[in-house]
Amino acid sequence: EDLQYLLYAITATPGEERTETVTTATVTEAPCDECLIGEWEATNDSFQAYMQSTLSASGEDAPIVQSVTGTAYLRFRANGTGRAGYTNLKVVETFISAVAGSESIITFDGYSAGPYTADGSVILGLAGSTNLQITVEIFVGGVSFGTTDFPIRPEDFPISTTTPTPYTCGVDTLFTWPPVEGIDIEPVMWIRTTP
Repeated sequence: EDLQYLLYAITATPGEERTETVTTATVTEAPCDECLIGEWEATNDSFQAYMQSTLSASGEDAPIVQSVTGTAYLRFRANGTGRAGYTNLKVVETFISAVAGSESIITFDGYSAGPYTADGSVILGLAGSTNLQITVEIFVGGVSFGTTDFPIRPEDFPISTTTPTPYTCGVDTLFTWPPVEGIDIEPVMWIRTTP
C-alpha cells in the first residue's frame, strides 16, 4: 500500500520555487520475529550450563558453577520494544585451585530495556535504558571477604545491547547464545510464560 507524505519546506526567499528529494525506506509492520513476542524466563539449569561453559575456557582449574537461583527474563512487545533482566539471580561458584573451601556468589539484578530488532536468527538491542548491577561476594572457609561490583560486559546482559545474539525460537521455548568471543558456549533455554 502506498503511503501519502506531506513535506513542508520553509525558505528565506518568498515566492521562490524549491524542489526537494525525499528518500524513504520500507518498514515492516512488525519490527521483529513474531515468535519472540511475549514473556520468557530462563531455566536455571541452562543458565548454570551456560555459565560453566564460559568459565571452562580458562582450563582445568576453572571454577565450578554449583548452582543458579533467581530469575532471568525477557519481554518482547510487538511494537519493537522490550526488556531483559534479572531478579536476584545468584550464581554460586567454587574454586579448585584457590584456597580449599573458597567460593563466590555472583548476583545479577536489574534490566536493560528499549527498542530491539530480530530477524529470525539474531536479536540486537534493548539498550534504551539500563539499570544492571552485578556484585561478587567471596567466601573462604565460610567467612565473607566482602562484596564488590563486577564490571559489566556485553555477555552479562540477557540479550547483548551491542553485539547480535544468535537465537532459535519455537512455540514455547527459545534458545539464545550470548555473544562470548572465542568460546564455544552452551545456550540459555527460555520458557514462554505469557504469549
